[in-house]
Amino acid sequence: MQATPDLLESKSRKMFRVVGLQSIILSVLVVVFGAFSYAGVAFGVGSDPVDNLAPTTGLFFVVLGLTTAFITCFSVSDKTEQQILASVASGIALVALLILGKQVADYSFDLDSIVWGQTLPPVTEFSPFRTSPTTAGCVAMLGIALSLLTSDRDRSIRFGQLVLCLPLLISIFVMLGFSFQAHLYVSVEQMPMTLPTARVLFMMCLAACLCRPDRGYAWLIASDTAGSAMLRRLLPLSMFGPMAISFLCVYGEHSGWYSADVSCALMSAAISGLFSASLLLSSSSVRQLDHLRASLKDRVEQLTRDHQEQLRKLAEINHDLENLSEQTKRGRDQALEASSMKSEFVSKMSNEIRTPMIGVLGIVEAMLRLDLPKRIREYVLVIRDAGRSFLLIINDILDFSSLEEGTLVIQNKPFDLVQLVEGVGELLAPQAHKKGLLFLTYIDPAIPESVVGDEVRLRQVLLNLAGNAIKFTEKGRVTIRVNVAGGSDREVQMRFSVEDTGIGMTEDERRRLFQPFVQADGSINRKYGGTGLGLSISKKLVEMMGGEVDVHAVKDKGSTFWMILNLARVRKPDALRTKPRHGTRALVVVRDHHSREFLASYLDYFGFVVVAMNSLTALEQHFAEPDEEDAGASWIGFVDAHYLSNAEDREDSARILRQMSSKIGFVLVTEYEGTMDNTIRKLGFKSTLRCPIRRSEFLACLDSATGRSAPSLGLTDSSGRQLEATDGSMSLTGMHESTGSSQTPARGLGLVVDDNSINRHVAVVLLEGLGIRCHTASNGLQAIREYNARKYDVIFMDCQMPEMDGYQATKQIRLLEKRTGAHIPIVALTAHALEGSREACLAAGMDDYISKPVSAEALKSVLARWAPHTQDSSAEEGK
Repeated sequence: MQATPDLLESKSRKMFRVVGLQSIILSVLVVVFGAFSYAGVAFGVGSDPVDNLAPTTGLFFVVLGLTTAFITCFSVSDKTEQQILASVASGIALVALLILGKQVADYSFDLDSIVWGQTLPPVTEFSPFRTSPTTAGCVAMLGIALSLLTSDRDRSIRFGQLVLCLPLLISIFVMLGFSFQAHLYVSVEQMPMTLPTARVLFMMCLAACLCRPDRGYAWLIASDTAGSAMLRRLLPLSMFGPMAISFLCVYGEHSGWYSADVSCALMSAAISGLFSASLLLSSSSVRQLDHLRASLKDRVEQLTRDHQEQLRKLAEINHDLENLSEQTKRGRDQALEASSMKSEFVSKMSNEIRTPMIGVLGIVEAMLRLDLPKRIREYVLVIRDAGRSFLLIINDILDFSSLEEGTLVIQNKPFDLVQLVEGVGELLAPQAHKKGLLFLTYIDPAIPESVVGDEVRLRQVLLNLAGNAIKFTEKGRVTIRVNVAGGSDREVQMRFSVEDTGIGMTEDERRRLFQPFVQADGSINRKYGGTGLGLSISKKLVEMMGGEVDVHAVKDKGSTFWMILNLARVRKPDALRTKPRHGTRALVVVRDHHSREFLASYLDYFGFVVVAMNSLTALEQHFAEPDEEDAGASWIGFVDAHYLSNAEDREDSARILRQMSSKIGFVLVTEYEGTMDNTIRKLGFKSTLRCPIRRSEFLACLDSATGRSAPSLGLTDSSGRQLEATDGSMSLTGMHESTGSSQTPARGLGLVVDDNSINRHVAVVLLEGLGIRCHTASNGLQAIREYNARKYDVIFMDCQMPEMDGYQATKQIRLLEKRTGAHIPIVALTAHALEGSREACLAAGMDDYISKPVSAEALKSVLARWAPHTQDSSAEEGK
């Protein structure tokens, strides 16, 4: 015989339901009997009230029966329900105690008289309508017990079930007294408890004992344990068996079937037989329990053996896990060491790979400053472009490595957003113009100029997206847009987009686009080149800055890469705001509708009334029939240089411009740099506006066109061609680029410290071109000796060198300066491009940082900051 825990639990729940159902049935019977008994007495149905329930007690039993049934059905877990039931049961007990108190103290208050609506005789006299003191006491104990059974505490439930035993025994005693015709023994002052009251009291007490079958002593009857099963068998037999036997024996004696002696003998024999039957039944149950115990013992022994086997296997597994954990720990340590070595290797390779490449680019830049033959210059330009491409690939690999290692950190600082975007356009415009592309930038005039973010990484992303757009576009245009997408008082949400009319892509290609080392189409890599890292790096950088980036594209129609960033505002006034120019009208005569739209938007923001058109013929027609408002207004006109360079429109354009020059101050909108000659000025042009538009130049053009100034701006393209004017027209002619080889007279002394001879030579050539006479050193020790021997205006210090690196040399020089109180500017001139390189240089005591390859413009900017006297004297000499 075997039983699983789940099966035992299921049987227990079934037994709880059975016991609870018994309690409900008994409670319902109590309600029915109590109600009928009370109605019988109240309406005179029945022969004698003595044979019925006392009226007040009957009402109590009805309420008690309902309360018990409610406790059983709902198992009262809610605190509010517990309080309500406890209050009802306590109220019933209080009423019963008041009735009992009347019998004891005989005070004036009489609840029985109130219920019957008439004055009952005193308690010393018999009245069939007065509640018996025994009944009142039992009802009081019932009410107290039920109030305890509503609790969830085991102690209260157990105590309540014990309290129920007393009225239960009294009801049994009363029923036996009536059975043996001794009911007067259960009376108080001639007011006995009636037999119906005892019966209902017995059912009520039994129902209350069983109303909580899962708690207290009732659990001993309702649970599925062996002891409970035996108890359920023996308890009814031991309770009702002697009562039935005694009743039958007494009934036979009264009927004259036998004498009192025989009745006593029969009762003893019957009770002995009943007791023997109980023992036999118990022994049978014990025998079944022994069989079950033996089966369970075998089962436990088998489970013990299985458990021991499992423990042995678990011990082996645990030993293997410990070995694996140790191996994992060693592997982790090796991985950390390898990662550290990888970072160090990347840092060294950054310097070792970039150093010779930077040297080559430096020599190329120096050669381009010479007066070279045209063919040689073309070769040098090819070398420069190839070297720059190779350097970009190296930088992409280093950035990707830093992102994978998690060593790249976003640095949020205030910067000029307008200047950043315009600078990107300035860098990429020559590349776009070389391919014959129209390159535009549009910056929402409403954006704040200064925001907080990572300027370096944002510029890197924009350069990558716009550079890709130029690379994959053969004709048409490339546009960078910056718009305000939302924000608050503390931050502004910016939307950056790069639009092109290039090759586009399919949806499948778009999904694979931002994966590292992957391009939209495998053949694209062969046609256009590239590592496929740029977009992956850009996406990770944008995500690190808290933004998102994606692309909308149509195959063979073009693409739009966009990103959204939240940038904090800087609380300072905008420097480039200007007063609205109300009343001034502006003409925008530009062929491309995007350029026309952008320029009109800028003019509208600054208060101009804008009239946009796509040809000079439309301009002539507009003034052929002027309205009253146009007649008295002042005009400024922005005219596309295309109308002056195109042979078909040249003559008509010149005629229209000469005709309108008296009414309109013209601004020439061009993609090239150069100088305007007098012929162009005679056509009415006051200044030039170069695309992509820079806001500062745009505001300067507005002032120039209104007569405040007339700056001479360049009109030559990136390949050295110049816009020349002939007979009132303009055409493109070739121009030989000549920079000359003359150098600015030396006005300062500098020290170049670098272990690479090529890099030293490049730096010396560039600095001498800026008027700085240079000495050199190949390591930090030599730099310290040179510092002690001479007084330099500035030191350019490499970082990674033999014997003593640039960091240590800088620290030694700063210690020497403490003795003299002097301070010499030290500028890092290094090929290190990893995150944190600039901070490491500044922490060592250097004043500034330039990453190789170095340009003459970067050196000039550094000299202007740290050695301005050298630049000032040079300027004076040039005059």
